[in-house]
Amino acid sequence: MTELFQAMGQMDNMTIGLWITGLMLLLVILGLRVAFAAAVAGFLGLVWIFSAKLGFEKGFIVAAKMAGTIPHSKVSSVALSLIPTFILIGFLAYHAGLTKALFEAAISSTNSSRTSCIFNSCTSQKLAIFRINTNF
Repeated sequence: MTELFQAMGQMDNMTIGLWITGLMLLLVILGLRVAFAAAVAGFLGLVWIFSAKLGFEKGFIVAAKMAGTIPHSKVSSVALSLIPTFILIGFLAYHAGLTKALFEAAISSTNSSRTSCIFNSCTSQKLAIFRINTNF
């Protein structure tokens, strides 16, 4: 058994990553949800990598501390906060009736024959057919 732990401790990070990926796939095949399988595999991978370098006790402590900080540091950027903001704005605009009003305004502004020709030539054929067949 000690030979197994010595062999595991001498693996490089790429080999450890491949073994942990295989473990995650096995957990998913066995029926564990993907999020939980990824969390378990990620934590075990951190423990394995740090234990190989620092020993099991120190490696486990470092892995437990890193498991709490790595996900937060990857997700806590300002750019990612814009995605739910735009989804919320679209949700509120839809339920306030603004999207229907804007679409009706765009359709009514293209009722003349000249703007209708421009609209039909600028949009794809499907949109042009949709614009002709809709009645508001």
